[in-house]
Amino acid sequence: MEEFNIYHILSDLWSSSNHTSLLLSNIIKEEFIQERKQSIVRNSEKERKFIDELRNRISNVDMTNILNYDMLEHVTWKFATIAEDLENKYSKFVNITKYSKTWWNKECNRDLASYWASRKRIDWINYKKLVKIAKQVFFYNK
Repeated sequence: MEEFNIYHILSDLWSSSNHTSLLLSNIIKEEFIQERKQSIVRNSEKERKFIDELRNRISNVDMTNILNYDMLEHVTWKFATIAEDLENKYSKFVNITKYSKTWWNKECNRDLASYWASRKRIDWINYKKLVKIAKQVFFYNK
């Protein structure tokens, strides 16, 4: 925490009201910001298939002869490999932007497309209502 306690009192700028300027120095560390992520759409057919296949493949792993640490590590490695393979099979890469919305769903896409196609005020109102409901449901579940 010392790096955030770097400050200098600029006494030559002391005013008659007993105030002065304070110069603060904060270190900003370089940080990797992820731009893409793998994602499986929640409550989708792909998610259902992913879970079913994961359950099926993990249940076929032989766990009857785990007698030492190495055998346990081998079984754990198999679980991780299965999960990674299935994630690669059923997920898609999604670009993360400042406009990414985790509450956005297929109905939002549908109603927005409907508005863009018709440009009718009623379609815009329906889209805005649906967005409001989607946000409420998402954040209520959070």
